[in-house]
Amino acid sequence: MKPVTISTLLFFCKMFYPVSTLDNGIGNSPLLGWTTGERYPCLTDCINYPDDCISEHLIRTVADMLTLSSFQEAGYQHIIIGDCWMDKMRDERDRLRADRNRFPSGMANLSSYLHGKNLKLGLYMDLGAKTCGGFPGSLNRYDLDAETLASWKVDVVVAGACGLTSYIDINKAYPDFGSQLNRTGVQMTYVCEWPFILNKKGGGQANYTAVAKTCNYFRISDPVKTTELLTQTVQNYNGYWYLYKDVVGPGSYIDLDQLVVGTSSLSHDQEKFQLSFWAIVSSPLLVSCDMTQLNSRSKRLLLNEKVIRINQDSLGFVGRQKLSKELVTIWTKPILPEGSFAVALLNTNIAGLPSQTSFQLSSLDISGSARYNVTEVFSGDYHGVFKPWHYFNCEVEPSGALLFQFIAF
Repeated sequence: MKPVTISTLLFFCKMFYPVSTLDNGIGNSPLLGWTTGERYPCLTDCINYPDDCISEHLIRTVADMLTLSSFQEAGYQHIIIGDCWMDKMRDERDRLRADRNRFPSGMANLSSYLHGKNLKLGLYMDLGAKTCGGFPGSLNRYDLDAETLASWKVDVVVAGACGLTSYIDINKAYPDFGSQLNRTGVQMTYVCEWPFILNKKGGGQANYTAVAKTCNYFRISDPVKTTELLTQTVQNYNGYWYLYKDVVGPGSYIDLDQLVVGTSSLSHDQEKFQLSFWAIVSSPLLVSCDMTQLNSRSKRLLLNEKVIRINQDSLGFVGRQKLSKELVTIWTKPILPEGSFAVALLNTNIAGLPSQTSFQLSSLDISGSARYNVTEVFSGDYHGVFKPWHYFNCEVEPSGALLFQFIAF
């Protein structure tokens, strides 16, 4: 490894290293996997929709697709089941149970099936009396439900709070349930919708220091269903950066919600936009799509090794916006090897002609005598060797993105 230079240290220090994240030994890199999410929104009619309902059949099919294709090899190992997996009634011991018709083998057996394939199981819960879909919530049963999840060997717990209305109750519920998860002695990654729920219910901004000390990942935004929501996510993230800039990083990453790559929601350029932004800010990459119908272009995007490497980079930095050139925002993230960084150019203009963009590397807080080999991640095009005083010129499609690796040497 080459010696650390003053310019490298200054660059990293300018980006910050978080100091207030949850230290429970997990959540040190963004989640990578698949979720029922928007593609399978609480569909429980398995008679008319046997392949699309939330069921054991669906989850086993996805597990087989991940392991038989290249996804597991690329790092996709989490399968997250959203709302509506539960039975409408608890069992005779007041414990949660999976719907007995849709999950005939039970959740413990399904968990064992996934673990046998080196995959991990995640389940959605609600901290109120009912889930968003009207299924049993965990209110007044946090200890019992945490024990149940542990007995099933669940790996990831996603906690919503549709069933809570009081801001005081919401702010108390997440730490309380997190404590019960920890008391089981079983390591379970804790994904909180805490800031998102507070904002949706008019409760203002969350205490992000408390959130980061409680949750491995915390959701802040709506699911992306349209181009407008995609660009709005970028604008909101940057606008509220000051609230969570000191607490994000390994142990507590921001969750921008699911990827909709491979669905009909976004164009190919917009899929690159979403992947670029999620990768540069170290959000979980959890795709919600029909794995059996995934088109080849979207599959190549999701399996792009360089995108995944940027997202999962072990330095643990979270990218931030450095420049705005009219409608193109420019984001940077330090990555390995030492002194290198990723750069995302996001065109928030959703119509019209491509945007021409030019900037000097020094405007990204890059200085010193380092040289960089520059490659665009999606096309694989090599752009040459650049130094901090050089100008960089490129063209970005409307609602599209370019993602670069600047590798120091």
